[in-house]
Amino acid sequence: MQAGFNARRHWPMLVLAVCAVAIWATATRLRRVNRSQLQVRPVVARNSPNPSSLLAEADGFYSLFNWPAAHPLYQRAEMNFEQLGDRRNAAYARIGRLRAEFGTRSYEDVARDLERELRTPVVDNDPRLKLWAFAGRGYTDIEINAPTARQDWEQVLTLARQLSDKKWISRAQGELGIITFLEGDWKRGAWLVGKAYFETSSAGDIGSEIRYLQFIGAGLNEVNRQTEALYLFDRAIELARDTPGAGFPYMAYEVKAQALTTLGRGAQARALLEETLAKGRAAHRLDTEAQVQTQLGEVELKLGDHRKGVRDLEAGGMLAQRYGFHRITARPCSICTGLIGRLATLVAPRSV
Repeated sequence: MQAGFNARRHWPMLVLAVCAVAIWATATRLRRVNRSQLQVRPVVARNSPNPSSLLAEADGFYSLFNWPAAHPLYQRAEMNFEQLGDRRNAAYARIGRLRAEFGTRSYEDVARDLERELRTPVVDNDPRLKLWAFAGRGYTDIEINAPTARQDWEQVLTLARQLSDKKWISRAQGELGIITFLEGDWKRGAWLVGKAYFETSSAGDIGSEIRYLQFIGAGLNEVNRQTEALYLFDRAIELARDTPGAGFPYMAYEVKAQALTTLGRGAQARALLEETLAKGRAAHRLDTEAQVQTQLGEVELKLGDHRKGVRDLEAGGMLAQRYGFHRITARPCSICTGLIGRLATLVAPRSV
């Protein structure tokens, strides 16, 4: 995702900074209002034979972007619904399971599987299932191709409005804001993401609130507003830590490490990335492992550990290439090429 933030770095980016400062100024007030609205989720239902209970718990984790916790619940619910002959709920659980496999295998493979679900009559004829499938694909396509992701989220927005689903209306508008921003329309993108943040925060959609805090912080980091960015990353991390069932905020840790590196705090950045790498490996998040190893390599090079830096860059690049994480693949290749060129200059025999 970070590749999208590198397209331009001119004045329109300051719109995002203004948006983030406004969020900073009102965050404490909103949080006091919303603490009483937090849902006590997810309810432990893992040992329940009832697939509907499994599905409800899985949806709670999904809402909080906790894919490792949601995946086995969707998997069990899918199997149980299939045994009961309930094709509709089996499809719902299968779509959730596929989305929860994000990062554990190729993005393109997940997107293709979700596209296959969208073409089935059981999904195509059910507006709620169709919304669910387009949302799953939209979260995946944003890592592959922004125009395709835009089409997904426009479908979600249309269906959510037809169904009067306020949660998915806000989520779709927020994702369209992120895509608009990545496509270069900084002013409108910043406005949409900021608006979505306030709406999801007020509605108690903690998962989306954490997600938007991370994206806004990443934008601030790109315009060298590291102090404000660190505040937002810490807020996202704190909110995830204090919310039962919330997923690990990988992006907050990754981009916080970038901000720390920019501020000359490489040792802190390395410790943060090592923690993130351990979390990603435990969750079998291959994309996180590739991304963080690449970042670790960059930090280690700056700290003077060239051998370990090159080793991590190569490992991250190979993993990204193997699973088609294209936005990650180019970074270690370009860095290693430059480093190898410098090293070659140092060791080349000098003419007498």
